[in-house]
Amino acid sequence: MLSIHLAAMSILRRIAVAAFVLSAAMLVNGQDEVVNYDDIQADEIVGGSIAEAPLEFMASIQDPLFGQFCGGSVIDSTHILTAAHCLTDYIEKDTVQTLSVWLGGMNFLNTSSFTVIMVESASVHQLYQTINSNDFDIAILTLAEPTTMTPIQLAYNESFEEPGLVGTIAGWGVLDESDFVPPPSLYIAEVPIVSDADCLKSSGDALDIDTMVCAGYEAGGVDACQGDSGGPLYMTSDNGTIYQVGIVSFGFGCANAGEYGVYSSVQHFLPWIRNTIEGVTADTPEEDMTEQQREDSASIQTNMREYKANEDEESNSSSDTIIIALIVVGVLGLLGVAGYFGYSKWQHYQRRRRLMGYSSSELPVGESTTELMY
Repeated sequence: MLSIHLAAMSILRRIAVAAFVLSAAMLVNGQDEVVNYDDIQADEIVGGSIAEAPLEFMASIQDPLFGQFCGGSVIDSTHILTAAHCLTDYIEKDTVQTLSVWLGGMNFLNTSSFTVIMVESASVHQLYQTINSNDFDIAILTLAEPTTMTPIQLAYNESFEEPGLVGTIAGWGVLDESDFVPPPSLYIAEVPIVSDADCLKSSGDALDIDTMVCAGYEAGGVDACQGDSGGPLYMTSDNGTIYQVGIVSFGFGCANAGEYGVYSSVQHFLPWIRNTIEGVTADTPEEDMTEQQREDSASIQTNMREYKANEDEESNSSSDTIIIALIVVGVLGLLGVAGYFGYSKWQHYQRRRRLMGYSSSELPVGESTTELMY
């Protein structure tokens, strides 16, 4: 039954991709391009190469109709780490359980090489999209049954984010931002970690240096792209241990010069990850928590208070700016009205003088302006 299911999904995926390409071509030919915030693209690997061997921790998240659309990573036997923006539509429509996770394979043309497990539930960070559309872009899928795949280890401090360290990105995404159809094979590529200062130059307000990490080359050429979202940015230690440093989140185009890939910082979200996979929530009584869970919960609550305080401060600042702008506009309006009436009276005064026989430069001695006006 599973082989029939996989074959059916493969056929449906091909049909869906063909339909997508056709509809996209019609839209491109029939409409002028509209540039907006959607230019920030969810991230397939550009400038990489086909993986030489399967990555057991690598996950492909698949829609029952459209197939592969995001990546993820195995972090224990029943949980997949991915990006929040991959799942929001499915959560809103309550269709998360229609998704499947494909593990252990490299090429979708060989479906039998994959282990396919359905999704049971999804958890998205509670602050996702509360600050901006990209912040807190992290989520966890719970599998309907356990996997035997080897999980990836998680980066546990900022030392993994030192500028210049080289990480690896992996995914089944497109090979160029102009492509519509992704390759069937798993691709990987190496990218160096970039300093916050350099990343801020390209990402600006879209970047939160506390929750995100950037990687890539100033000259471009290597990057994640559409279809890679949710996949891992990882590093291998000298003893062969693989650590996940980031989660593919967004970028301005793919592999463009002067632009870097932006990833959710795993070490920053480690408390949230641990509490989520252990089922600890804000409603869990403190006496039921372990010492580590208490520390993690305290860290999460501190972060939430800080970000909400920053949001309130920004909101107040925006309100103050609006009030000042309204006052300025009001004052300018009053000056404009006064100027208009003053100018009208001056014109009336000039006409009155001409009617009384005075030249434009003469005034009768002792006669005031007021006395010459109605």
